[in-house]
Amino acid sequence: MYHVLYVDDEPALLELGKIFLEMSGLITVETALSAEQGIQALKDTAIDCIISDYQMPEIDGLKFLKFLRKEKNRIPFVLFTGRGREEVVIEAVNNGVDYYLQKGGDPKSQFVELEHQIKHTIERRRTEIELQESQQRMTDIINHLPDATLAINLDGTVIAWNWAMEEMTGVPKEQMLGTGDYSYALPFYGTRRPILLDLVLQDDEEIWKHYPHIIRKERKLISEIYIPFLAGGKGAYLWFIASPLYDTQGTVTGAIESIRDITDKKNIKTELRDASEQIAADEEELREQYDELKKSEDALRESRAKLEAALASMTDAIFISDTKGRFIDFNDAFATFHRFRNKDECARTLAEYPDFFEVFMPDGELAPLDMWAVPRALRGETVTNAEYTLRRKDTGETWVGSYSFSPILDNDGAIVGSVVLGRDITEKKRAEEALRTSEEDHRRLFETMVQGVVYLDAEGTITSMNPAAERILGKTLDMFLGETSDTVELDLIREDGSPFPGREHPSMVALSTGREVRDVVMGVFIPDEERYRWITINAMPLFRPGKEKPHQVYTIFDDITERKRAEEELLRKTTDLEASYEEITATEEELRENYEKLTGSQQELKISEERYRTLFENMLEGVAYCQMFYDSDGRPDDFIYFSVNAAFDRIIGTTTVVNRRVTEVFPGIKEAYPELFEICGRVARTAKPEAFDIDFKPSGKWLHLSVYSPAKEYFVTVFEDITERKRAERVSSQINRIYQIANQAGSLHEMLQRYVEEFRVFSHCEAIGFRLLDAEGNIPYQAYCGFPESFYERETPLNILSDECMCIYVITGAIKPDLPVATPGGSFYCNATSTFLASISDEERGLTRNVCNEMGYESVALIPIRTSQGIIGLIQFNDHRENMVPLELVQIMEEVALPLGEVIRRMQAKESLIESEEKYRILVENIPEKIFIKNAALTYVSCNEQYARDLGIVPGDIAGKSDFDFFPPELAEKYRADDLAIMDSGETRELEEQYVTEGKEFWISTIKTPLRNDTGTISGILGIFHDISERKNQELALRTANQKLNLMNIVAWHDIYNKVTGLRGYVELSKALITDEKAREFLEREDTILQVIHQQISYTKEYQEMGKQHPRWYSLRELLDNVRMTGVAGSIRIINDAENLELYADPVIEKVFWHLIDNSVKHGEKVTEIRITARQSEIGCTLVYRDDGVGIPEEKRRDLFTKSYGTETGFFLFFVHDLLEISGMTIAETGEPGNGVRFEITIPKGLYRFTDR
Repeated sequence: MYHVLYVDDEPALLELGKIFLEMSGLITVETALSAEQGIQALKDTAIDCIISDYQMPEIDGLKFLKFLRKEKNRIPFVLFTGRGREEVVIEAVNNGVDYYLQKGGDPKSQFVELEHQIKHTIERRRTEIELQESQQRMTDIINHLPDATLAINLDGTVIAWNWAMEEMTGVPKEQMLGTGDYSYALPFYGTRRPILLDLVLQDDEEIWKHYPHIIRKERKLISEIYIPFLAGGKGAYLWFIASPLYDTQGTVTGAIESIRDITDKKNIKTELRDASEQIAADEEELREQYDELKKSEDALRESRAKLEAALASMTDAIFISDTKGRFIDFNDAFATFHRFRNKDECARTLAEYPDFFEVFMPDGELAPLDMWAVPRALRGETVTNAEYTLRRKDTGETWVGSYSFSPILDNDGAIVGSVVLGRDITEKKRAEEALRTSEEDHRRLFETMVQGVVYLDAEGTITSMNPAAERILGKTLDMFLGETSDTVELDLIREDGSPFPGREHPSMVALSTGREVRDVVMGVFIPDEERYRWITINAMPLFRPGKEKPHQVYTIFDDITERKRAEEELLRKTTDLEASYEEITATEEELRENYEKLTGSQQELKISEERYRTLFENMLEGVAYCQMFYDSDGRPDDFIYFSVNAAFDRIIGTTTVVNRRVTEVFPGIKEAYPELFEICGRVARTAKPEAFDIDFKPSGKWLHLSVYSPAKEYFVTVFEDITERKRAERVSSQINRIYQIANQAGSLHEMLQRYVEEFRVFSHCEAIGFRLLDAEGNIPYQAYCGFPESFYERETPLNILSDECMCIYVITGAIKPDLPVATPGGSFYCNATSTFLASISDEERGLTRNVCNEMGYESVALIPIRTSQGIIGLIQFNDHRENMVPLELVQIMEEVALPLGEVIRRMQAKESLIESEEKYRILVENIPEKIFIKNAALTYVSCNEQYARDLGIVPGDIAGKSDFDFFPPELAEKYRADDLAIMDSGETRELEEQYVTEGKEFWISTIKTPLRNDTGTISGILGIFHDISERKNQELALRTANQKLNLMNIVAWHDIYNKVTGLRGYVELSKALITDEKAREFLEREDTILQVIHQQISYTKEYQEMGKQHPRWYSLRELLDNVRMTGVAGSIRIINDAENLELYADPVIEKVFWHLIDNSVKHGEKVTEIRITARQSEIGCTLVYRDDGVGIPEEKRRDLFTKSYGTETGFFLFFVHDLLEISGMTIAETGEPGNGVRFEITIPKGLYRFTDR
């Protein structure tokens, strides 16, 4: 979007211009009624370009322009005015106007041209700024090189003389820059002579003699010699390196030489070798400096592009602030993280955010603003994963954020800003809390159960036990760990008192049989109590999915000593049945309570497991628990899924994989992804976790897998979908290649051809093509590869205005979004064109040409190339195979197409600028005016062919000479005085001077204007002059004739007009007195004749002032526009095919065209169109006026321009004839009767010119 300021003192024109320019949607217009308002608008608003009228009160357009340039404001400036004098144009150009456009003509076409020039001017100025910055960087590089360095152009003029050179020679660069004739040798040798860098440009034997020891490395020359003039006459040993300077096309434009004082090294023999090595090292360092500095701008752009791509693709919030807490950049995730709907809603400064949020520290305390992430980073803190709790004040929503932040430092270590990364960890914190709570509940249950619990592994080794087990068994956990039921020191007996072998322990039985063992009673001797404690044991085996052998057993047992004692007491007291019964009842009640407690504990354990299951099923990452199988050689052969969560099925796209082998679920997977088997097999065997990325085609996704092993030959994979991240990386890579190729390419064609090859490799498609839209609506291939010539010939002449093709729908943005082959980004893609065309109706097939399908291409993709101004073309991918343009490729290329479009647009602007400069050069060389340029010393810099021809030289011979070399001393001195006066005043002057040479008088018109450099300082003179002797003679003749004609007009008009007025009065009186009808009829006829005479006399009054004003240049376009405005033409269409023609004539020239058109209207009978054309010949220019009326009969053509011809027309055509004759022009009628009139106006040389406006 371009922002334009339009300044004009006509409100209607401002309103009209604003409407026309904003119609495209690419320009917004600010208006101002005066330059003063415009200056204020520039202070208040960012403006890209200024359009200004010339004629305005107080400060006109030129003064406005001069004010801006004086203030060093280089904003693009377009002068849009009705004033077309040459001196105005020259003065505007000399004061830095970017474009000059003359008002008039069709408003629509004129504003279209103005819009085009605005865009072109802005882009050209941006390109110039980039070029100036690049040149300034190179100047700074040379100036700051540690070695004394100078450079010259091909003319031998000094163009660089750095500070080290000033230090070495004592000669300031201001004294040296711009000088030639070997002036750069004087500080070293005391005489003007070639030096080493001259040898780079010309292989001269004399120069070789001065440097006896020269080393040549490719085109670099290295030498060292002793210079006796340096160091105050003490002399110095200098080392030199010289090489060519190249432009961007690889053409040599000059030479550069670096010089180093090596006197100290020469004086120390022991350091000779080190000095030699240092020279070589310094040479390489210098080369690397050039290489690195040349790449610095590209690296900065690439870095910026990568940063923007990374920010856009990250799901974490990224924001960067300056030292004032103003957010200078942040990504889309920043808005999501802070619960804003989009980036536009986000506040831009830290100070605003306390209005939206409350921020709490991890301990729950409200965090003051200076403890937020940005202030801490600006104080120099670098912190990772600092947690804050945030609450929106408007909605009350609360979430937890993890912040990592650090300060941004400049090269001096000063803090210039901060960078902060924020991640929403609310769900993670909730999951951690749920897991922690579940584990805590499980641990609490395990430790507080009244039943004893012991865990054994698959080998029968005790791995853990709870406090109740320690209490019941009378031993601590340390005494049991690592022991088995066979090896643990326990005295166990059966109920009958016999020993209870360890191998028959319920846990060992459950482990060996894989079955539960319940309600086994045994006695355990407790040494401290010196008695047996009776327990009842249940043993339960635990299995891994798909395994028949338990991997763990846990036993749970109750202390039933009291129950046993009760039973014994019952036996001893059989006589007291009632008491025993009550004791039994009590015991049963206790057992029931214990059983209920056990049941409750099991229920709690089940709840804990359910919590784990809920967490497992609701994880965002996919999880799979698998067993790996190996072949006879120990290589991973297959694996089986034992358990997967819902995220697994969602990401992979499966439904039933549990208890199935992976080779069954995904046939061919082992051959397609051997690394998957290799890594998972290694982890399952070594138990060392690994992580890797994989492009898993069955799911169409990129996955990041983390693999660990819970047990030997088992593994768990946890994976996340990283498809978007990978796609962003591919987009970023392609964008980087786009910029890299653009920076290396020398032309648009070369750049596009390299893009074609790049995209061919990237997409694996057979054929790639670039179509770009031109100004006529054509969309030719600008670059392509892989297409046969027959295809290119059929597809080349497409035009968006006359043809129908899918390419045109894409470029015009007219592709229907509801089509299955369309994307929201406006692209077309089809992976089976034959199938697609067979599925639609004949009518739909007829909407496009279907050439791609006819040529056998099944896969076709058309991606629009966009810029900020709209679609400029497309990229085409074709392949005879199906499924070669997947949606992922199309989406990637849509993202790539926007930066690609901007790169193409910039290259087009660059080539247009080069072409424009060449056109201006050709124009200067071929215009009839004589042109020269002088520098501030008033010596010639250059001239065109016409000026050189007058001096009897060729243009290249004029450089360095002055007027005293070509003109007599008195004339040369006058020219010098004129030039100095113009440079002192800073204003353009137009001089008309008369000279007498060899008795012959002649007149010369010269326009001289000061030239300014980038700083506004006057740097020379531009002169344009031509011989106006013929024009001066015609002016003299014209003034003489006008004086006579005016005198006649004044007398004749006054006397005749009065008499005719009186006569008409008498006729009116007669008509009132005479009643005879015949006589009244005669009076009516007389009155009609008098009215015509009266009208004709009134017209002659318009010419009374003719000759009193000097002739001037008139635009034919403006003359006809003025006639149109009088309404004389009515509905007749006037076509001017000579709009760039200007005539040098009296102001009455406008009436010539008025009367010619009036004649067509009154006597052409059926005129609908008038056309005006012009053609040049050796004698001058012929202006042809034609209409499509009845024409003029042959018998009347001879007297057409006499006073007696016609009823009304003759008098005016007589005047047309005489008025043109007075201006030095002639008119003749050459039409055919019945085919309309044809007037040919002949204009001598010097009285016409064609302009480029």
